[in-house]
Amino acid sequence: MRRLGQLADEAQAARLIDYLLTQRIEATCEADTHAGQPVYDIWIRDEDRLPEALRHFQTFQANPNDARYDVQREAKSIRAQAEQDFRRRVKLRRRAPVGGPSGLMSRQTPLTIGFILTAVVIGFITNFSRPRTPLGVDVYRSMMLVDPFQYIERIRANEPVPSPLEWIQRGQVWRLLSPALLHGNIMHLAFNMLAMYSLGGVIERLHGSRFLLRLILWTGVIAMLTQAIAPEQLGGTPLALGASGVIFGLFGYLWIRPMVDPGYPVRIPPGNVAFILGFMILCMTPMIGNIANAAHVGGLFAGMVVIPFQRWQDTSDS
Repeated sequence: MRRLGQLADEAQAARLIDYLLTQRIEATCEADTHAGQPVYDIWIRDEDRLPEALRHFQTFQANPNDARYDVQREAKSIRAQAEQDFRRRVKLRRRAPVGGPSGLMSRQTPLTIGFILTAVVIGFITNFSRPRTPLGVDVYRSMMLVDPFQYIERIRANEPVPSPLEWIQRGQVWRLLSPALLHGNIMHLAFNMLAMYSLGGVIERLHGSRFLLRLILWTGVIAMLTQAIAPEQLGGTPLALGASGVIFGLFGYLWIRPMVDPGYPVRIPPGNVAFILGFMILCMTPMIGNIANAAHVGGLFAGMVVIPFQRWQDTSDS
């Protein structure tokens, strides 16, 4: 902290501090005595702002009653917002997992564990999208965005290509999310569920199961719709499956949230961010085929756009 100057009037000192706050310069006042008279020392927190603060101080001394310094209401609003932000950060830090994502225990993340177990069970029932039993066939056909057997049969019969939303329009709205629980092979499942355990566990621990559920629903639906309606040249198809769209949504949330909220208690290491983004870009190249790239991009942006609304909720709940 650096001493800015001294004023003889307490009300004027408070008036100056309010004005400095509206200029994003935090200042405090310390009462003292000089020659038996009370005086008020003004201190600022950020030493880098001292030259600017000195200019404001000198201008204020020249005319402390200028209307520009009538900012008590604005300063009060700034302090109230700062107090809300502080309480929100404290609340989040109290929820923060010890040791980061790897320190989470399954009992603390019931929705995350439930999602993983459900995906595992469905994977084995459907034989990883190559069903061999009547139950597996029924589950597989009812969980894809479109009935894959009917969809492919129509195309082979040279019939008009069905709308990717045909089954949704019939009222089977669960198909917008259920493909996230299907996977093409055990490695596909393992990779996605490890990511779900890490990313989903952190979010559930910090914000609770209800928020994670809403985030899964939102990112999963947006990812699936993006994949289904994207042009075929960009890899769009309604026959996509897997939780990767949701995973990229959770990643997008945890990646961007600390950038807009410096007090957020969890940050993905830059190396991990580079790896995940690099993997997403690699999947778009001819080196790797049969990847739901549109779902990755849709899920990623869906996770990002949630942040302003969640920050507001954190503040209102604090």
